Formats: sequence, C-alpha cells, structure tokens
Amino acid sequence: MRTSSGIADADTGGWRLFSCDGDEALYHEYDMPFSEWLHRYLVGEDMFGPGSGVFYAGPIVFESRPMSETKPMTSWEGPERGM
Repeated sequence: MRTSSGIADADTGGWRLFSCDGDEALYHEYDMPFSEWLHRYLVGEDMFGPGSGVFYAGPIVFESRPMSETKPMTSWEGPERGM
C-alpha cells in the first residue's frame, strides 16, 4: 500500500512530504508543497521512489466516502486532462 504524509518544518514553515511505496521500508522525502507533489504524481512522475510513476491518460475518478453505514459511496470523473 502506498502511503504519504507531511510535516511542517518548524524553521521555515514549509512542508516536507514523505512517501513510501509499501513494497519496501524506505520513505522518500520531497521538499515541496503538497499541491506540487500531487500534480507530479498525477502526470506520472516517480513520487513514491524510483520506477514508481504510472500515467493514466483518462480523467481522474473521485470517490466520496459514505458518511454512515447506510449511505452509498459515490464517485464521479474529473475533466479530461488533455495529455
């Protein structure tokens, strides 16, 4: 399972992001805002370590988690990415 987390740097106030591929115990550090990290991940760059990038040309699928056990999960597609 791929995971990522971030922490604010006490000295600069900037974010430091950490991501792990899940197949290994190594975390990779990225010194950038989360929005930049997410953009790079979505365009297929290696953001979970070397060789981890995957590019999907179609639109992104969003999922809304149910607010209770009886509510259904909903999903919708974002706009075409034009790539």
